Parts: sequence; C-alpha cells; structure tokens
Amino acid sequence: MKKEIYLVNRKRELLPCLELLEKAGIIHRVYYSSGQGIPLDAEVNHRYFKIIFVDVALAQTVLQLELKDWILQGKHTLNNKGNIMESFIGQELLAYHDPHQQHQLYYWMRSAKNSHAEIDYLIQQN
Repeated sequence: MKKEIYLVNRKRELLPCLELLEKAGIIHRVYYSSGQGIPLDAEVNHRYFKIIFVDVALAQTVLQLELKDWILQGKHTLNNKGNIMESFIGQELLAYHDPHQQHQLYYWMRSAKNSHAEIDYLIQQN
C-alpha cells in the first residue's frame, strides 16, 4: 500500500514535467501497443510508455558522452549505445513524417512473465 501511494505521488509530480518537455520538443513519448491490428492507436495502453530524446545530441549530453568517444574509439564499448541508437532511429522516424500532422510512435513488449522480448518501433503505413 505504501509503495502504491509513493508511485501515485511520484507520477503526479513527474507527469507535468514530462508534458512540458514534450511540448517543448525535447522528448517524445513512445507508447505501448499490442500491435494486433490497424490502427495501432486503437490498442494503445497510455500507462506504458518509454521516452526518447528528439535530438540525439541532447541524449549524449545528458549521458555525458563526447562525440570523439564515438568516432575515435571504435572498439570502445559504450554502455548506452543501444539507447542512443534507439533515440536516433526514433528521431529519424519522426523527421520523415509530415510536420503539420501529429505523429505517434509505438513499441511492443512481451508481457509474459520472465520474458524480455521487445520491438522498439511499430510502424503503420497507409
């Protein structure tokens, strides 16, 4: 019960901040969809989402990574490389849509116990 109260209070504090960052174009929420049919938005669960930076350079700055680490140290393994690439792909998907229309990205994740399967982006065309 105490944990549930904490989560509700935490959500109440963080949600307005996320909304402001999204309105400013700094982040974009990618919502969970079961992906069982078209339109994808029909099966969205707005309680589950992940956040990507709209600008990969902002993500690198937040993670305190420098561009030279990416370019000059090719064999150097970065722990957050997957997250940054996911943000980059999301940024590109958003960039190639009509700027006058609101575009939403979706992802899918297996909800079975002890399962970690995920598809980063579900795309609906036409």
